[in-house]
Amino acid sequence: MRRVWVAAIACAMLAGCGPQQPRVDLRALAIADLARADDRLLAGCYACLIEARDIYAGLLTGPAAALAATRQFEADLLIVLREQELTIDTTKSMARLNADGAGLPAEYDVPRILERLSSLLPFATGLSDAGYVDFIKAHRDEGATADDDLRWLAQTPLFAPVRDYLALSIRCNPIYRASDAPTSTTETPPPDDDPPLLAYRRATCIGAKGLDALRALYELHPDLAEAAFFVALNAPQGNGPTGEKRTLAKAAYAVFPQSPAVTYAMAVITHSAGSCRDALPYYNETLALQTRHESAQLGRTTCLSVLGRSDEAIEAATQLIGWQSTKQLEAYYWRAHNERVQQHLDRARADIDESKRRGRTQENLTLAGVIEYEQGDFPPALEDLALAWALSKERNCTAAWYQGLVHVKREAWTEAGEAFNRDVVCFAANVREDRAGLASMEAHTELDADFRASQIAAFKAAIVEDERQRRASALNGAAAFASGGTIDHVRELLDIAALEPSFADQIATLKAYLDARAAEDAAPESSSSGAHERPPIQ
Repeated sequence: MRRVWVAAIACAMLAGCGPQQPRVDLRALAIADLARADDRLLAGCYACLIEARDIYAGLLTGPAAALAATRQFEADLLIVLREQELTIDTTKSMARLNADGAGLPAEYDVPRILERLSSLLPFATGLSDAGYVDFIKAHRDEGATADDDLRWLAQTPLFAPVRDYLALSIRCNPIYRASDAPTSTTETPPPDDDPPLLAYRRATCIGAKGLDALRALYELHPDLAEAAFFVALNAPQGNGPTGEKRTLAKAAYAVFPQSPAVTYAMAVITHSAGSCRDALPYYNETLALQTRHESAQLGRTTCLSVLGRSDEAIEAATQLIGWQSTKQLEAYYWRAHNERVQQHLDRARADIDESKRRGRTQENLTLAGVIEYEQGDFPPALEDLALAWALSKERNCTAAWYQGLVHVKREAWTEAGEAFNRDVVCFAANVREDRAGLASMEAHTELDADFRASQIAAFKAAIVEDERQRRASALNGAAAFASGGTIDHVRELLDIAALEPSFADQIATLKAYLDARAAEDAAPESSSSGAHERPPIQ
């Protein structure tokens, strides 16, 4: 079908296709070049569109000049659309498109085409939150409905695939109000002769529903790195058996490092895989491309915090707060976290209270409880930690640990023992998950070697840390129960704590305490001294 498009239109636009005139070779070469350029345009990848545009530009002074001028405009139109889809800066491409369109016939209605382009929303994750909202506000009330635009577009003499691509972009544009949205669906089965250019746009238009089509398209046309990007966005979370999200995002990044949507995807996917050190440069690149990208700034703040770079994290969080962004809750949380690390507890308390005022999450409630505990303010600490534990569905081990410590300070021994006992169960669940993750990662030898090695090391470190925390909770639980005279669970918890060699001295002290208590209980009342040193708490 694409060869029919090329041959029919080329012959119609070139006067005298027969071999009678002396310039027949030039015409034949021009037709061949037009066919080659049209083929690259229909291939649809960003590099393909640029290649097509450059071929058309080379034909502007030959026998195909009129058609080449139109096609150059259409190729640049598609380039602008692709850049918008990836939130790439279109300034240079739009200037070129304006220049291309200046000499086209009136029936192309270039001003309206340019107006429609300006109202097509760039890809959301490449924009700041404020930029997204401002764009919607600026273009939502322009008056035209999608159906108005589609009826107009159907009458233009644009190359059919280009017209169809622009129509799909109009249908997918989220700026229309419900009453102004197109009445026909974009989810109808694609034609059998759909070129990659249109197959790509149909699939990206319907989001996650187009995932299988995009994946198949990318397998057939690996130069469509933009398809890899959208598959990476919509593929299931996690590394998966082949690390698909990460592999595809890297393929897109290799072609589109100038796209903040792509750099941000690289940052998030890398961050989600547990490597803040590797994710941080991608967050920085995103912010260089999109200065007030709140989500990238939040990711950067988080990673600086995880990497222990507290001064920089506080500065980044403060900047995010100053933007009056949608990420205020998180920004105040991370600033409080780093202020606590630096032992500025009053400032940390003020910031975590500000975070809670914007919404209560298990994360900010936990940090609030920790700070309140360290300030000796136990009633609100218990309230915040209890709610954090409940919100986590009993998987917030930090909240349980600090509940135990608060109860110890209050000398509420039974409550402390119960809190630490919950923590033993919590950390045991963590260890099981760590071991399952390690086994899965070790089994997938097809993954990138460096990535796989870093993940295996991270799982092993998590197992060691979570197992030690489980044993520490067991030791503290045993000590708390013993201090309160509740001996039933002590021996069982000590068996768990004894798996940690470094706890040997504390365990020996606790066992001596238990032996002394047992001896006292067995002795005549008159010989009881009642004085014993309380068992140690970690």
